[in-house]
Amino acid sequence: MTTEILRAGLVDVDLTLPMQMVVFLLFYFVLRLTLFGPVLRILTEREERVVRAKRDAEEFENRAATQAGVYEVRLKDARARALKERDAMRADGAAREREIVGAARADAQTRVEAMKRTIVGQVKSAREALSRDERVLAREVAERLLGRRIDEGRVG
Repeated sequence: MTTEILRAGLVDVDLTLPMQMVVFLLFYFVLRLTLFGPVLRILTEREERVVRAKRDAEEFENRAATQAGVYEVRLKDARARALKERDAMRADGAAREREIVGAARADAQTRVEAMKRTIVGQVKSAREALSRDERVLAREVAERLLGRRIDEGRVG
């Protein structure tokens, strides 16, 4: 194939070939220093920044997940404490209610007993008064029914 190219006259093998190679290598090193090197350095730095950013993002996600877990645990503990406190307050309220209702019942029972004694005493007093006044009342009723006065010596 090389011989065919040479026969066709497309490439002349003379002093220009080494000069073209020198120019090619010179351009290669110049471009490597001025273009390829900086571009590769920029791409490498960019790759490093991307890797760092991914690592930072993962660390941030891990910290966020850890903090979310801590938050959930604290929230659960706070709810449990609130429920315990609510139950304790309910128990205290129920005990206080029983205490108040018990005191009110005892007070009411004392008052009822006092009223019963008062009523029994009033009934007894009324019976004694009626018993004392029985003869007088009986005489008055008889006098009104008979329409005349009855002597005390004749009654009873």
